[in-house]
Amino acid sequence: MAQALREAWPRTKALGVRFNGSDWVEGGVALDEVIAFGRALHEMGYDYLHLTSGGNVARADIPGAEPGYQVRFAEAVKQAVPDAAVMAVGMIFDPQQAEDIVASGQADIIAIARAALDDPNWPHHAAVALGQGEGLPPQYERAGKAHWPGYGR
Repeated sequence: MAQALREAWPRTKALGVRFNGSDWVEGGVALDEVIAFGRALHEMGYDYLHLTSGGNVARADIPGAEPGYQVRFAEAVKQAVPDAAVMAVGMIFDPQQAEDIVASGQADIIAIARAALDDPNWPHHAAVALGQGEGLPPQYERAGKAHWPGYGR
C-alpha cells in the first residue's frame, strides 16, 4: 500500500509518514523494526519520516513525558538512514531545544504541534529568541513587537 501511494502521489508534492518509534508496551514495535520500516519508506521515495510514539495501545505505560522525550526514535532512524529527512516530535516548545536537536543531527525537522496550538506565532517568536528577525509578512510587519512602544528599551 505504501508503494502504491508513493506511485500515485505527485512527486511535486511532499509525501511523508508519521509512525511509532515505540508502543511503550512489552512485545510492541521494536526499534530495529522501526528503523527497517523507515529505511523501506525512504527507499520508496517518501520525502520525510515523522517519528512519534504511543497512542496505539490502551495499556501503554508511557514514561514521564518531558520536552523531547520522543526525540530518541527520530535520532535512531536518522543515524540508520542518514539521507532521510527525519522529523522529531515530543513536547518540543523551546526554540533553543528545537535548534539543538537539528544542529546535533538528531533530526532534520521539528514538529511543533502543541507549541503552535499554544502560540500560533511560535515560528516568529522562535526566530527572535534565536537571534533572527521575526520574518513577518509585509502586511503584518506593523504588528511585530519591534514596533511596540517601549519594546526592547
